[in-house]
Amino acid sequence: MRSPHLVRSSISHQFTYYGLKALAPVFQFEIVGIPSDRDGLLTMSIERRMALVDIARRHGVAIIEDDVYGPLVSQRLPTIASLCPELTFHIAATSKVLAPGLRLGYLLSPPDNSALCAEAVRTTAWMPAPMSMLIASIWIEDGTAQHIMDAQLTEIRARQDLARELLPQELLQTDPACMFVWLKLPAPWRADDFAANAKARGVVVMPSSAFAVDRSEIEHGVRINLACASSREQLVSGLRLLASTLKDRPRALFGQI
Repeated sequence: MRSPHLVRSSISHQFTYYGLKALAPVFQFEIVGIPSDRDGLLTMSIERRMALVDIARRHGVAIIEDDVYGPLVSQRLPTIASLCPELTFHIAATSKVLAPGLRLGYLLSPPDNSALCAEAVRTTAWMPAPMSMLIASIWIEDGTAQHIMDAQLTEIRARQDLARELLPQELLQTDPACMFVWLKLPAPWRADDFAANAKARGVVVMPSSAFAVDRSEIEHGVRINLACASSREQLVSGLRLLASTLKDRPRALFGQI
């Protein structure tokens, strides 16, 4: 059991990665959700990064920088790890930007924590698959990785254009290099109801409740994955179904007993 005198917390936006939510009870830490603005939700400005570093240094707080999509950003700002290497754990991966089956992660830790991080890897995953390491290394060194990322980014931008064309732009929140869009839902839609109605029509989206860290009042919205569709034609079909669902009203769905 966790010691009653030890409280471990992770500060996050009110919406966070659902994988982190699953880890919290396993590793016995609390996720504290705080409000944010557009600068905190999308690509963080250099001013916001410096302010975050200043707070972390003054209070001795570790920073976890999730940068798995960073290589897709055309004009990258300095990473938080480069601004505050003594407190930042920087995470990168290949599966998001190169190939889903290339399951390889990279962790840059503060120098004083490198031994602890190495021990954590050995006791949980032991080691990455050597074949994955070999493929990723060759691709990075011979330029294949960059060619794949360029192609990925071209496709993402085309799909972003389709989303802006078929869905109300005033309700969309996203970034040109992101393979997801956030759709804010007008009344009377609730996030879970919209997701259920969309699924009944054949389209799966993630409601805001899946990302909420606690029971606080949250924005009603859904995350749409633009990369899941096997073709642009299939994506267009799905987006049109979502657009028609948005214009409809919540429908009572038959349950199963």
